[in-house]
Amino acid sequence: LSRAGESKTQGDLPMPNDDAWKLRASRTVCSRGGSRGSSRGGQSAQPQLAQSMSFPALAATSVQATTGFRVAKSSSCRGQQKLMKAEKSMKAERSMKAEKSTKSERSVKAEKSQLMGHQLSYSQRLSVIDLLNAPPPEPPSDGETLRFIARQSSCPVVQQAQDEQCRDSSFVKSYMDPNNKRPSKNKEKASKKSNLQLKDWGFASSSPLFQDGGDMGKEASLASMERGSLIRKSLKEVMDASQLQRLAGKSNLEFRQTKEISWRSQSPALINQHPQEQQRRLLPHSQEPGGHSLQNAKTPTNFYLHACDSELILPSLIPFCTGHSSKFEADGQALQDNDLNAVTEMFQSLSKLSEVDLGGNSMLTDKSLVPFLDCLQAPWVSLQLEKLSLRQCMRNSVPDSVTAVAGSMVGLLEKGVHKLRHLDLSGMPFCGRVQLSLCEAIRNHPNLRHVALNDARLGFDSPFTTRCVHFLTQSSAETLELGWNAFDKEIFIALGQGIQAAETLQKLSIASCACTCSDTGSSTLDFFLENLASDKSLTDLDISLNRLDFRGALVLESALECNKRILRLDFSHNSLGILGFRSMLRALGRPTSALSYFECYDCVNGGMDVSVENGQVFNAMNPGGRFRLRLHKPYDRALLRMMYRTCQRFKLAPELAFSELKSADGYKHPSAGADGLFDIARTGEIEFVFSIQPAVEKAMEGMASQDFQEVLERSTNLTRISPNTFQQVAIAVQFKKMEGQHMEQVTFLTALSKDFRISYPQFMQLCRVKHFIGELAQRLLPSVSGGDRTRFLSLLKMPAQGDYLRFMKEAKNLLLFNIENPTSQYRLNLANCCDYSIAEQLMLLDRWECSLDFHKQAEIVSQHGIRSHIRNERFEGRPLQVRCLAELILPEVGDLKFDYVSSRNPPANAKPLDGEAFEAIIRELMTTTCAPVDAVKAVACTAHHWYLTSLQMRALMGVFKEVSDRADVFVNL
Repeated sequence: LSRAGESKTQGDLPMPNDDAWKLRASRTVCSRGGSRGSSRGGQSAQPQLAQSMSFPALAATSVQATTGFRVAKSSSCRGQQKLMKAEKSMKAERSMKAEKSTKSERSVKAEKSQLMGHQLSYSQRLSVIDLLNAPPPEPPSDGETLRFIARQSSCPVVQQAQDEQCRDSSFVKSYMDPNNKRPSKNKEKASKKSNLQLKDWGFASSSPLFQDGGDMGKEASLASMERGSLIRKSLKEVMDASQLQRLAGKSNLEFRQTKEISWRSQSPALINQHPQEQQRRLLPHSQEPGGHSLQNAKTPTNFYLHACDSELILPSLIPFCTGHSSKFEADGQALQDNDLNAVTEMFQSLSKLSEVDLGGNSMLTDKSLVPFLDCLQAPWVSLQLEKLSLRQCMRNSVPDSVTAVAGSMVGLLEKGVHKLRHLDLSGMPFCGRVQLSLCEAIRNHPNLRHVALNDARLGFDSPFTTRCVHFLTQSSAETLELGWNAFDKEIFIALGQGIQAAETLQKLSIASCACTCSDTGSSTLDFFLENLASDKSLTDLDISLNRLDFRGALVLESALECNKRILRLDFSHNSLGILGFRSMLRALGRPTSALSYFECYDCVNGGMDVSVENGQVFNAMNPGGRFRLRLHKPYDRALLRMMYRTCQRFKLAPELAFSELKSADGYKHPSAGADGLFDIARTGEIEFVFSIQPAVEKAMEGMASQDFQEVLERSTNLTRISPNTFQQVAIAVQFKKMEGQHMEQVTFLTALSKDFRISYPQFMQLCRVKHFIGELAQRLLPSVSGGDRTRFLSLLKMPAQGDYLRFMKEAKNLLLFNIENPTSQYRLNLANCCDYSIAEQLMLLDRWECSLDFHKQAEIVSQHGIRSHIRNERFEGRPLQVRCLAELILPEVGDLKFDYVSSRNPPANAKPLDGEAFEAIIRELMTTTCAPVDAVKAVACTAHHWYLTSLQMRALMGVFKEVSDRADVFVNL
């Protein structure tokens, strides 16, 4: 009773909807109990008992009566006494019948009672109740109920099936006769003859299954069939569920099946015996979870399952195929033509479809894709479908197959899917005129917002690619992906012109599309980048893996400097090096640029080779130098454009900045347009010397000519970038997002120190990365504004003594450099930011002193016969290729050695040291324990604070024993 109650509460025993079961259960209880009456007695109580007792009570009472269990509780003591009497009489009757009956009679009774459900065990009875009360699907017709019951038990039906050596338990097809509730009275006679009739077993002999000439046609009537012959017949001539369904419909019968039926499709022996049934057999997936048939349900899933049966394939558990989603998401499912054809059959009754994603199914061909795309042209699909992806399909197909699919796609875009917003045809090997037709259809589609044609064989010497690119840029797409195609110079020029005319395009991806141009030696992408200056809609650009170097970075910087739209940039996997990073950081820090973030993974490699472009690079700190430009190259045009913008920023006329101008075509300086752009000629060759010295001199007005520290301070404020609050946040966020990329962060800091002016609060903000403080101090300390005070505060951020000592070793030259007394010999490693800063300061100071000498009309006493205070220049141990260091564009790496001789003299009213102070200095130098070299450097660092007479100078030189030390003292003082 407890098990029956638990099953009812757990939903295993649903409540029956008809009263036939209640009446049958009441008869069963009364017949097995030995009395047909209730507690009040009499046969008239049967309907009242069936109606008054609930289903759990009936089931529990039935089970108790047949298994001999006692009722623990009852409504009254009188009912319990009568029940006990019924049990005793039942036992007595059984014992008497057992003594009188023969062995054959007992076997007949056992088989008959097991089939009729009178002698089932407790667990078997619960199973039968579960089966009889399972909720059926919508019945095809009213009438009798056809029930299939087949279980692995002691039932003789299953034993007979096992005797037939069938691999799986074949199910029994039986029509139960509800009118024949009890076996006929002549059962004993029939059992003795071993010739039981169907009505004795409870079968309806009038059923069309057992009539002569039926679907299982036999000449002899089954009414007199021997025992077991029906079972053998059901095993040998199995009828599939569709035939039973049809028969049930003819006889107005209700069709029901259970989930524990063993399907004959799992038995190869039966399939071999009936080849005509192979294409019609049902697989286990033809059932619902409750075990009900799906044959008559005209649902998309049913059509899909029938198609899987006919194609001899296993169904997929994709939610779209099971009917649980309107999105056909089959990305990377390794579908073949048979699988997609089965899905195509679902369109016979499909009504909802919002997305189709077949990406990654490279084994699909035109045999399945063409019918599938044709089905998408249905009117209801055009009102619902928003996404279509055929990415990486047909990778191994022949060109004719690709052409057929492309034709279907063009027809689909022109005639259907008017609501389509996302189209991905990446990896589809289109070629020839098919590309032009497809791109034209994309342009004419009104609602497309995302178009992906990555690796679609655009380019590859195709004569239609230029027109295809033009169509794509003029479409309504907001996102356009054209990566992994092969674009030459002409295609990139057409793409750039299309971007300038585009109105809706916001995101563009052209990753891995460029090659090396034979005319320029750089990437063909440079021809596209210089057109971004006139872009009016693009906000996100992906140019990764395009063989960009520092030249392409400068072209991009010149375009972004006036671009107010592009916010994000991805140039990963390009060999930019330090020069490329400097260009990108300048674009990020300029207030005229809208760039706020860039992705720069794996861009460190690619250093500056002085032989590339003859060492002609743009240095924002010191943009001067001698240049020879060929204007057919995008890099040279970008260099010239950056110089004109420098003149515009310093309010310097080009005629003053450009000197010694030479051009075969009579070059004339262009003027800026309304948008601030300079129209540079694309042909010709020009040679000139560029200098911003007139702007520097103008900035130095009203300042003492001998105050070198103030000169450098004003020059730094003029040439270095001082980012505003927005750019400061962008730089800090960029550095934070690069966390984990050590080499990129180091290069980032190196580039930042050479073109930017950093305040102490900004330095403190960057020092939040504790493990990076040493690298920060070494690279950013030269660019921190505020002089010695901020340098001292910055050094206090060192986390450990070891970091401090390593920094002092790297920054020793900078800390001992005295700009007020620059005359000395210098050996600088340009890869070190501190040494690089010394070289830049001395070059600026040289230009300033040369300007003073020019205004004083002083004699030229330089080594090379020009106005310069730098002598004996050597780069990497070799003389320079230019006349002097002033004309050299400072490289990013390398060893630089030179002597600097300042023209600064003591003022006329200068007073030498008195005797007592000079004696104290001599005494300290003679008693010091430090090396003579360090003592000389200490004297040079403080030499601008005092002056000496010739006798004092001679006495000071006599303190040092070595000739080299005496020479250094003489030069520095």
